[in-house]
Amino acid sequence: MTMPEEIEQLKITLGETADDRKQAEVLLEILKKYFSINSTDTQPYIERLLQLAEKLNEPLYKAWGLYYLAILKRLKGEYDDSKDFSVQALSLFEQMKDRKGIADSYHNIGYVYFLLPNYPEALKNYFAALKCREETVRKQDIASSYSSIGLVYQRQGNYPEALKNYF
Repeated sequence: MTMPEEIEQLKITLGETADDRKQAEVLLEILKKYFSINSTDTQPYIERLLQLAEKLNEPLYKAWGLYYLAILKRLKGEYDDSKDFSVQALSLFEQMKDRKGIADSYHNIGYVYFLLPNYPEALKNYFAALKCREETVRKQDIASSYSSIGLVYQRQGNYPEALKNYF
C-alpha cells in the first residue's frame, strides 16, 4: 500500500471512530504519515488534534499538535512561527519527560535555524536532539541527527567534520 493509500485508509478509520482518544491516536498517525511525505495538507488534522487535546485535557496530544503545527509552518517558510510552536511543544514535552518529543522538537528548531541560516544555533539544537535520541536508542533518529549535523558542517565548509558525522 502506498503512503497516500495508507493516509486515505486512516481517514476512513477516523470517520468511523467515535471515541475521542482513539480519534486523537488516529490523527497522530495521519499527521506522521503526511509529514513523512512533506505534505502541507495537514491544517484541519492539526486543528482537530488540538481541539481534542483541549477537550480531553491531554497535554501529550497538545504537545504533538503544536509540534506538527511547527513542522507545517516550517514547510510553508514561516520560520519564526515554526520556532515558536516548537518551543511551546518542547516545553510541554519536557514537563512530561517525553524524550522523543523533546528530541524531535530540538531537531525541528535546529532545522529552522539551518534554513535561516544561523548555523551555530542549528548545531546547538541538533546536538541537543542527538543527545536525547542517543538515550532513546532509535537508530533511524540518531542517524537523522548525525546527517543534519554533517549538513551544517558541510555548509560551513568544514568538510572533515561533515564527513565524520555523515559516517
